Amino acid sequence: STQSTWGNFGFGIFLGTLCLAICCLLLAGSLSRWKRHKYWTLVEGTTTRLTLLWYLAIPVFWFFNLWCTLLMGIHLAAPDPGWAQPSQVPLCPPTTRNCAEALLPTTMPKVVAWASDSGAAVLYHTPGFLHCRFLTPLMGFPDDLVAFPLNGTVFGVSRSRLGEADFGVNQKRLDHLLHSLSGSS
Repeated sequence: STQSTWGNFGFGIFLGTLCLAICCLLLAGSLSRWKRHKYWTLVEGTTTRLTLLWYLAIPVFWFFNLWCTLLMGIHLAAPDPGWAQPSQVPLCPPTTRNCAEALLPTTMPKVVAWASDSGAAVLYHTPGFLHCRFLTPLMGFPDDLVAFPLNGTVFGVSRSRLGEADFGVNQKRLDHLLHSLSGSS
């Protein structure tokens, strides 16, 4: 459900923020100890290049921790749906902006080969069903691709696990699949 998904996302953000606070406290403690170290200053009142390094390292450290926190929230908010047969896969509602469907004039082995070559993680595969997961490059948002035979063709559903819109990524994925398979025929 949507409520439990956002609850998991909030829990992930909480855990990441807690880790960030602990890391910042450890960093602050180490900085205060290093400042008292006799090698921190060369001449009284003059600091070394290490000071500039710390001024640059702290924002990088914060952004890295923020990124890790968001990744943790995404991971907790988007668990594997566990689809193992076509009847479990919800079809795309007519007004959706994060899901796409297509009839693919091909066979299941070709779709499985394309998914493997495209870097998808195959979550469940039988001769009559394929469920694989794609991750967006920077933030790791998971998208599912499901394919199964239907009347001599393959029916494909590509949908995002999180969010209300996918900026056309799922439709582009199905278009790329269609283009790749038409080129390999």
